Amino acid sequence: MSVMGNIFSSYKYETGNIKIDESETEIKIHSHTLGIKVHIMRGNENTLLPLHSPFTNWAEARKFAGPLPFTFSTDKENKSVLIIEGVRTNWQPAPVSIIHADFKFIRALNIPCTLANAFIIDHVPYYWKKRKKGIAMKRKPAQGLLNVLRFNWHFYVLVIIAFIMIALSKYLLSETYSPFINLILIGLTMTMIVSLVVTYYVYDASPLYTMQWLNMKCDSGCIMVNMHAGFDETSKLLQEKFKHATMHVFDFYNPATHTEVSIKRARKVYPPYPGTVVIETSLIPMADKRVNFVMLWMAAHEIRNSTERDVFFNEINRVLAIDGKVILVEHIRDVNNFLAYNLGAFHFQSASTWKKAFAKSGLAISDVQKITPFVTVYYLTKNGNTN
Repeated sequence: MSVMGNIFSSYKYETGNIKIDESETEIKIHSHTLGIKVHIMRGNENTLLPLHSPFTNWAEARKFAGPLPFTFSTDKENKSVLIIEGVRTNWQPAPVSIIHADFKFIRALNIPCTLANAFIIDHVPYYWKKRKKGIAMKRKPAQGLLNVLRFNWHFYVLVIIAFIMIALSKYLLSETYSPFINLILIGLTMTMIVSLVVTYYVYDASPLYTMQWLNMKCDSGCIMVNMHAGFDETSKLLQEKFKHATMHVFDFYNPATHTEVSIKRARKVYPPYPGTVVIETSLIPMADKRVNFVMLWMAAHEIRNSTERDVFFNEINRVLAIDGKVILVEHIRDVNNFLAYNLGAFHFQSASTWKKAFAKSGLAISDVQKITPFVTVYYLTKNGNTN
């Protein structure tokens, strides 16, 4: 495996002899060549967490048990990323008690380490999906407009079909109706043109993706969480702007409840940002009051169910630091967006809906910013903290 693996991948496999002694209650793992020596006792929920663990209980620790679903390999010369997704089922981590654990490669790092948790997972069906090659994120001219056309083409096809059918009706109806039909055709044409012009303005010509308007400090030691609903254009931009911050990227897209077809199309085209973790809106895998900044970029409106939305923002409040901030970037269902997108504005949430969700979760609006007349940024803090 090490020979063939190193031919077809860049994982740098090494061969090592491993001895495993297992009984009903304990497991011993030893490898002289790899410098591994582990002795564990099988446990249950009453088993004590490792000494100095940052977690308060096994339920909290279990949120961090398991590998990330994606592995990545970068090609800097061609500015591309090779992405492979691992699929697993029957994932049921069971607590264990560590009697002894020693790893040569960890000792070689020569840094202080604390054992946070320890689980064992048996009989896990696991396989790798076909690899994908993704181009490194860099916005191109008219990228926003082209993405909207690409992922929402069905809407424009319907408008074109309606236009053709109405135009043909001129030849089937009396000339008396021609002025009205002409007005409808002009209205459809103007609606299409206005929506495309505004889309280009917002996503390609405005400062939205330059991040220059995002005036905040997040340096070394600062924890940032960027959450999206399956389509991520901002993680790379945020990491470039806040180079020294620790960033976690969470994808809360659920095909069963978030049924927007444009998101499904976008996910097929754009690979996830390296290290992205798929989560549920009801559980953000971060400890309480640990996150300094939470970014929600054109994503939270995909949560259509009000109860799910309330639970989601309660989770955000739970992980948000005492002096932390939530930055919510959204189109609002208002006059400006109705003029720009017509009935499409119903896909957005109203300002009153957002304010109600914030209040229910204990979040307060500390500032509101407009990035063009069509995009609103809400800055949220824990209720009572306006820093």
